Amino acid sequence: MKTIATPWEKLSKVFLLYVGLPLLLLGGIFVAITSNYALVLNGVVWTLLGMGSFIVSGLGRQSLETLKKEGLCYQAEVVSIIPSLWIRVGSYVTVRLECVAKTETGDMRFRSGYFLISPFDKKEDLLATIYIDTLNFKRYSIELFRAQED
Repeated sequence: MKTIATPWEKLSKVFLLYVGLPLLLLGGIFVAITSNYALVLNGVVWTLLGMGSFIVSGLGRQSLETLKKEGLCYQAEVVSIIPSLWIRVGSYVTVRLECVAKTETGDMRFRSGYFLISPFDKKEDLLATIYIDTLNFKRYSIELFRAQED
């Protein structure tokens, strides 16, 4: 099984390494030559966006690790895939998932955060594991896997 990434993990790398830092370097050269700060300001904006998405990704990863250690674990069935068209990362489709987990108190329905899946993924190929806080059932985290065929 392969873990499916969130858009914040992919976007932080793109914003920082491919857009923000090169624009800062080019902006530094242009400031030295022409005293034009436009590229530097543009680079600062993209770098801040990259750092923000890096922080969001880290907080989500930290919450997942905490709930893995301290929370309850349930296997869930993916009921529906809800596309989110406002976030685009390459050819990936950004989606939220609706999952149902069978617990001691009955079936519970959960809605995930954002994940990046291939346009060819079907809900039957996706496996979800839900980690729930033992003190607050409204606090949960979902880890999504793609079943690999060998």
